[in-house]
Amino acid sequence: MLTGVYEERLGTLCWEREVRMAKTSRKHFDEWVGSMPEDMEPYLIPIKEGKNSEEGKAPDYLEITKRALQEHGLGWKEYRELKDEHGVVKLKHLAELTGEEVKAKGALKVSSWRAPCAKLSVKEGRQRIAEGKNLALVTRGVIAVMDIDDPSKASKILPEELMNTLTVETRTGNAHLYYLNGGVNNCDIQGVVELRAKWRYVLTPGSYVPPEDSGGDGLYKISRRRELRTLTVDDLPAELKTR
Repeated sequence: MLTGVYEERLGTLCWEREVRMAKTSRKHFDEWVGSMPEDMEPYLIPIKEGKNSEEGKAPDYLEITKRALQEHGLGWKEYRELKDEHGVVKLKHLAELTGEEVKAKGALKVSSWRAPCAKLSVKEGRQRIAEGKNLALVTRGVIAVMDIDDPSKASKILPEELMNTLTVETRTGNAHLYYLNGGVNNCDIQGVVELRAKWRYVLTPGSYVPPEDSGGDGLYKISRRRELRTLTVDDLPAELKTR
């Protein structure tokens, strides 16, 4: 019969084994958090565990729904009863049931990653990474991220000085370039580069998504530690400005 000490140790070993199998990394997440401006708390949302390339980048709608219900002191019974003819529950339905004021975002689905209840603290994000689940940073006009899909084509478009900023290696071995948003908006060149500036998201370092045959290792991590450069419209190449 195991004593309490051995039971605790066995539980720790099992947890550590599960984390290793998950391939997420709290170390890389903490390094990334430490690279953010001191006066800025990243806007984090829960992403599913990276069992495959599709789930590993999709919002964790179940977790977001749970958080919304907890915030209103409701359970799954009330959730099922609130579903409309389309099987949808919106934030305004929860507010109406609990007698709260319906806010402007009340029309959002309870499971929407844009809902306020989806936002995680850094502490909650760290725990999630430790459990083998993923996270995303939502760009909301403060931070902008340049997602490089085709490095060879992007290098012909982007000025070299734009590379001198905090850089994250993605699951495929490509790059996310981080900037302070100096007034830019979302703009893309499909298959080459995506500028995610307002209400778009990117996975954070520490997250893991199977790399498939991309040549990467699946793990998001900092590859170049720099202060975040401020990105303005004038910095953008003409190819992006037109979009």
